[in-house]
Amino acid sequence: MIFLLAQGRTDVIFFLSTSFIRRFSKTAEFKRIYGEVPDEVKSGDYGAVHREICEYYRSQLAGVQAMLAPFSIKKGTNIFGVIFAAKHALAMEKFLKVCWKMDEGTGQANYNIDADLGWKGQRTLFPEDSMPTRLSLFKQDLLEYIGEKQPDNRAVWYFGLEQGMPSHKTQEILNIIRSEGLIDVHLSDGSGDARKGSFYLKDKKQRVIIRLRQQF
Repeated sequence: MIFLLAQGRTDVIFFLSTSFIRRFSKTAEFKRIYGEVPDEVKSGDYGAVHREICEYYRSQLAGVQAMLAPFSIKKGTNIFGVIFAAKHALAMEKFLKVCWKMDEGTGQANYNIDADLGWKGQRTLFPEDSMPTRLSLFKQDLLEYIGEKQPDNRAVWYFGLEQGMPSHKTQEILNIIRSEGLIDVHLSDGSGDARKGSFYLKDKKQRVIIRLRQQF
């Protein structure tokens, strides 16, 4: 996979069976082709193995600039995984849009991969538990990223893609944190604030700068 990505001419998509990995990862034949499988993959949550595999491949990129994202499919008692790798942001955007259409809770599986109270819009007694865990974690990561980098719109789009978020999910979280008064969004030419709901994530011509509010 990494060899193909390094050529810069193709995206890569491949399929894996969780049970296959668990059964054969210790064999010499498996190791000869795929290398040593990390302990987190062999002993981690059976339902989330493809996340760990995706992270493993991401750690092996060795300077190759690419984005990776997993999607797990449960059929009966078996779980199969798709891992997509792309060098181009628009390719990853399209893949993630399909994933989130299939799973509007996490964008990573056709089942409740996190045993999440707020999965697929389920409501709970406590409002803070109604946002799916993955979106809640992304919200915190995005705030930290904005505080550290003071990024522009394109950088925020790329950050979201690397976290498995297509532009509409990143925009959704940006709208939330802006309505909470946590960020300011300024037009880069200094002419003022961007209008409400405008982040221009994929726009190459319009540029805005996103910053945390001074009090934060």
